[in-house]
Parts: sequence; structure tokens; C-alpha cells
Amino acid sequence: MAHPHSSIALGDNHRGFQLGQNFGHVHVAPGALSLISPRRPCRANRDVLLERPETPPEPSSQSQLAIEYARQLWQRSPQTWVLWIRASNVARFEQSVRDVADQLKIYGRKDPKADLLQLLRNWLRDKSKERWLIVLDNADDAGFLLEPPATTGEAQPAQRRIDYIPTCDHGSVIITTRSKREALRLVYESDMVDVLPMSEGEAEELLESQLGELGQDDRELRRPRYSVQQYRREMEQSRASRTSLLRRHDLLPSRDAEANNSVLLTWQISFEHIYKTRRSAAELLSLMSFCDRLAIPESLLRVKVDEPSSSADGLLDFEEDVVVLRSFSYVSHTADAQTWEMHRLVQDATLVWLEGHGRLDEVRERFVHHLHTAFPTGQFADWSVCRILFPHAKSAAEQKPEAEELEVKVMETRVRVLGGEHPDTLTSMANLAATYWNQGRWKEAEELEVKVMETRVRVLGGEHPDTLTSMANLAATYWNQGRWKEAEELEVKVMETRVRVLGGEHPDTLTSMANLAATYWNQGRWKEAEELEVKVMETRVRVLGGEHPDTLTSMANLAATYWNQGRWKEAEELEVKVMETRVRVLGGEHPDTLTSMANLAATYWNQGRWKEAEELEVKVMETRVRVLGGEHPDTLTSMANLAATYWNQGRWKEAEDLISEATEASGRVLGKTHPDTLARTSAFHQIGRHDDSQPVKKWWRKLVSKRS
Repeated sequence: MAHPHSSIALGDNHRGFQLGQNFGHVHVAPGALSLISPRRPCRANRDVLLERPETPPEPSSQSQLAIEYARQLWQRSPQTWVLWIRASNVARFEQSVRDVADQLKIYGRKDPKADLLQLLRNWLRDKSKERWLIVLDNADDAGFLLEPPATTGEAQPAQRRIDYIPTCDHGSVIITTRSKREALRLVYESDMVDVLPMSEGEAEELLESQLGELGQDDRELRRPRYSVQQYRREMEQSRASRTSLLRRHDLLPSRDAEANNSVLLTWQISFEHIYKTRRSAAELLSLMSFCDRLAIPESLLRVKVDEPSSSADGLLDFEEDVVVLRSFSYVSHTADAQTWEMHRLVQDATLVWLEGHGRLDEVRERFVHHLHTAFPTGQFADWSVCRILFPHAKSAAEQKPEAEELEVKVMETRVRVLGGEHPDTLTSMANLAATYWNQGRWKEAEELEVKVMETRVRVLGGEHPDTLTSMANLAATYWNQGRWKEAEELEVKVMETRVRVLGGEHPDTLTSMANLAATYWNQGRWKEAEELEVKVMETRVRVLGGEHPDTLTSMANLAATYWNQGRWKEAEELEVKVMETRVRVLGGEHPDTLTSMANLAATYWNQGRWKEAEELEVKVMETRVRVLGGEHPDTLTSMANLAATYWNQGRWKEAEDLISEATEASGRVLGKTHPDTLARTSAFHQIGRHDDSQPVKKWWRKLVSKRS
């Protein structure tokens, strides 16, 4: 039986959603068929963006802005057709085209052989339909739109899918996407609008509009004594709490019912698209997810790891990766355009993805390596770099496994894969030994250093630079245990070999001489120490110049040797020269400059020149308070030294106030059983009794003789 034909006309008073099913021709009188999604009741007023919202990339607002724009357009121009097409993938696109064709009752759509895109194109080109607006929503992967649709039979060569939406005077198109990169494949940049983060006013308006519609988390806020501040603090401190919110599947009336409403899974779709199309950009985002989210410097991200590519190529690749991440609004420039920042939830989502794919430890290890390579030695000249990297160092300190666990894992893997004598294996052993060394675990450090040294002697020979470095490291471990003879034996061997192989003026040779001099110094062998120190100083003056930091260190070391022999004038002469040069070259606030001032003050102190000592000690203390803070160990040492100077002048009250402050701070910072705390506690009691007997004066001299 044939279907009955019917004719339906929608006049001006019958606009809106068309319900029901009709067969046959449908004649639509001038008017609009609205196919847009339900409007979300809570929003912020972003009228500037609504003027031309062609391609906003922000996932939280792109579709809502398009919906709002479409509704406002419909209210202003009821004759305009508004058609909504989901463009997240081919299947959603084709289903949306079928839905639009059904709702428009396009003739011929029921034919199994019908080309629905061509039928829709013909309908759109028909000027009798008045004006129309198409919204291509969520076009985050534009590739399929730039391809022809699949055809069956002997069809003519098909156009690209996007070409079926005609360019005509009576039609407009809005495309929403999170990716600027994808948008540029579809439209000109001049036709794009970026949706930036909300202004403070917009954010307040959004919050006010949603206060009456709190969801599941509202129950947490209603718990007794559970404030908004506590809730926010928990969200900031707990990645697990934030991740649970990312995983929620709240179905909103404005969202596509077939789309996944989990923020995490929505993000994952975009991330996996990046991972497939430009993996290096995905790896960059993975690395950034371990950083502090604010002020991420390029120097931390572009550390070279055994990559032979040229610097220019590396920079171009990095810039291209950043373009991809910015196009998805995953990262953005900070105000100074020198560093990057990203949202905490983007970091959380990336870490969840890495954890799910078993790559968390791998990328964490890479991040720690990047930070280790980028972080300077801590010299004063590098403090500005340290400040930039410090938040990321704090982030690294919170990561597990710790440095020791990583180094053990790397060493064991290299032993298994490369063998115990491979250079990289020996480097891993040396690194682990250095970690033990920095923890004062001398026996464990020594065990590894002996193994490294013996292997390098056997494989590389006794004169190889790496072998000599191993010997010097083991000597330093003996040195820190007070095993002077064993340290001396190795240091003599290293020094003599370097003199023979590198020459007497090579920097490594001079370092070896200085190390051996320090070993003599700690045994009270002043003449032997002095002989080496004079040679090192004179050579450095000749080779490096009188203002080089290494030259000044040599002068200070020789001055300390004179000082310990009571040769005050010779010590003073060198210390004045070192201090004045450091003030001129490094500035008055540099730590080395302040150390020079403190040493010269100690020399004045031991000669009873209290006023000169006081003048320098006040300057050192005030500068350290300003630069390092009132509780830094060096600041506390300065306070104790100045207290001793006041005490020797009989200025009991000033001495007592200073040593009391230093003692209390030392107890808080270093602990009550720390040697410095105990010494300052004893000094406080001596000052309190105003004891100026010879034994006490001798005790004070011993305290001050601990040079800065």
C-alpha cells in the first residue's frame, strides 16, 4: 500500500521544534526550524565573544557560546534556519546530517541510494529557504571534513565533506573546536575568535549564577565545620580528589546524550589525537605535567638527552610542539612571554593517562634528569636561575621514587644490559656514590668509589682523566672521615700524575694541589700546606689573573694558613686584597664577599682591634639578614661573632641580646643538639654571668676561630 501524501505548512505562528513523522512532500512556509541544543541556565555574560564566535577553542565554553549565539540570532531573526551538526568524528557527522535531513523533511532522503550530503547541499543553496546558520560543533579533528565521503556504485568523484556546505550570501557557518591548529585547516585566521580565560567579573557572574544549583559536591560543603576554604585547600593539595571530579559522568541537559561527559575522557580524546599525529608534542606535555604549573622555563624543557640533532632543528621542533599544545589551550605564555603555564587539571589528567599506560616512572625519571641538567651549581651568579627553577625542584622533591631509588635502578639496569665495565655503568655507580656522599653515608659511598676506581684503572689505565677523577672522589670520602693518610696517599698520586700528564698549570692539576694542601692543613702541617698554597696562588695569578674566583680562593686559603700560625699581618694583607677585589667584582652582597669580610673581622678580633672587627661584623650580619633571612645558618654565625665582639668590649647587654636571639633561632632551625646550638647556648650562659676570666676568653677565641 502506498504511503498517503500530505502537505504541511508551518506559518509564522508555528515555529519551533518539529515533532512527529510525516511522509511525502513537506512545504515549509517562510520560518525557521530550530535544531539547537537546550540552553544551560547558568552562564556568564560574554557579549563581546557572542558578536563573532566562529572558532572558540576552549572546551568548557565553545559549544555553549555557539548555542547562545544561535538563540540570540534566532530571536533577532526568526526567519533564520539554525542547523546543528556534530563534527567530532565521521560517524557523529553522518548521523547529524541524517537527523537534519529528517527534521527538514528533505525530499529523497529515504532513498537507500540517496547522497544525503548532496541533498543537504541543494537545500542550503535554495534561496527560497531564506537565511540559514550551520554550527559544526566539536571539530577537534578536521581531517575527515577535508576528505570525500565514502561512495557506493558508479558515483561521480565526490567533493570533500566540508565542500558540501556551500558558500552563499544567505548562509553562515560556525565551527567550534578546541584546536587552533585544526581550525586553521578550515578557516582563515582572521575569521577566528579565541576564547580566553574569564575576566574576574565574568567569573563572579558565573559563580553567582550557579550558587543556587550546587551539585553532588554540595554535600561536602554542608558537612559541619567544612568551609569553602577547606574544600578548596583539599582540592589544591590532593590530586586524588581532583581526579575524582575529572572522572565524574554528570549528564547535563545541554550536553550531547551520546557524548561522554567525563572531563577526563573528553580530555583524553584530544590528547590521544595529539599523541597519534605529533607524538613529540604529547611527550612535551607529559614532561610539563611534572613541573610546577606556573612559570615553566624553556631551558627546563629543552635539555638535550643524547640527541644529535642540530640546535636549529631542535628549536624548530620545540616551537612546533608548543604551537600544537597552545592550539588545544593546554599551555599558555605567562605575562613576560619567557615561561609557560598550564592548568592544574591538565597536569592531573596527563598524569592519570601516563599512569594508565605504565609510563609514569619513565617520564618522571626524564623530568628529574632535565631538572638535574638544567639546575646550576648554586653559585651566587646563578641564583637568578635557581629562583626560576626552585618551584620545579620542589615539585621534583615530592616525586617518587627518590634520587637514590632512581640511581640504583639505573645502575642495576646498566650492569645487566651493558656490563659492569661499561663507561655508562661506571658513571651510574659514581652518581649513586655521590648521593650516598651527600647523605654522609661514607661507607656505602666508599664501597662504590673503590669499585669504580679499580675498574677504571684496569680498563682505562692509571692516567686516564676519569680514573684520576675516581681517585680524587675516593680521597674526598676518606677526607670527610678524617682518614688523612689514606686521603693524602691518593691525592699525592693524583697530583703527580696530573703534573706529568697535564702540566703544572692545568686547572685540574692546581685543584689537586689545593686538595692536598687542605689535607695537610687539617693535620696542622702548616709549612707543607703553605708551600703548596703559595704555588697554587702564584700560578693562578699568572694564568687566570688576580681577579679570577679561583685565584681569590687560593689567596683566602693561604691567608687561613697564616692565620692558624698567628701570622696576623700576612693574613690581614691577603684578606684585605681578597675582600676589596670581591666587593669590586662580585658586589657587596655576594656570599663570597661576606665570607671575606667575616674572615678579616676574625683577624682583627684576634688582634684585639674590636672597633674594626665590629664595623665589618655589623655589615656582614645586616647584609645576611637582608639577603638570606634572619634564620639562615650563616646569619646566625654572624650574630654570634658580633656578640663575641660586644662581649670583649664589656657591652654585656648587647652581647646577651644577640646571642640569645641566635641561640633560639639555632634551636629552631638546626635543632637543640646541633654543635652550633650547643656552643651558642654555652656562650649565652657565659655572657649572662659577665664572666671575663682567661678560660672564658680562651673559649670565646676558639669559638671565633671557626672561620666563616
